[in-house]
Amino acid sequence: MENPDTLLNLREIARRIDKNPGSVTRTIPTLVGMNLVTQDKIGKVTHVYSLNTDNDLVKLLLEFYGKLTSLNMKTRKRKRR
Repeated sequence: MENPDTLLNLREIARRIDKNPGSVTRTIPTLVGMNLVTQDKIGKVTHVYSLNTDNDLVKLLLEFYGKLTSLNMKTRKRKRR
């Protein structure tokens, strides 16, 4: 959500979300099938993935994430005072 246009391989996705690569491998096909994530082949067997920012649900999720992040920043500033 923080970098919606970034292309990531399975290992990098797993590292960023602190999950086992096997779990990510099992989940990614569902997300691709739901059209939430795009899959691009690079090389003979390697794939990279990114959020499908053309998908209406992804657009809503990104908007919601942005509002939550903004709200969280405002709350942190108030606590510092």
